[in-house]
Amino acid sequence: MLLEQTGSKIYGKAEFQHPGGSIKDRAAVGIFLDAEEKGRIKHGRTVVEGTAGNADIGLAHVFRAKGYKCVIFMPNTQSQEKIDLLSMLGAEV
Repeated sequence: MLLEQTGSKIYGKAEFQHPGGSIKDRAAVGIFLDAEEKGRIKHGRTVVEGTAGNADIGLAHVFRAKGYKCVIFMPNTQSQEKIDLLSMLGAEV
């Protein structure tokens, strides 16, 4: 055990266990909370995101959980599975 060998507790982060399976999920929560706190987004309005990475999945999770409408714009090169997942999360793709 590493504790016995080093005398220190060693911790690891399992980012893959976030709801969207990505480190970007935590960033999405931060982006959302910052925008909401500063009044940049308000209930009843639609949030629009343009992305080709994993941030869109994290944002779709957060917006759905918080009751916001979400529209995602992405390149045509994205997989149908990703489009289906975003749609399942309530985003308009």
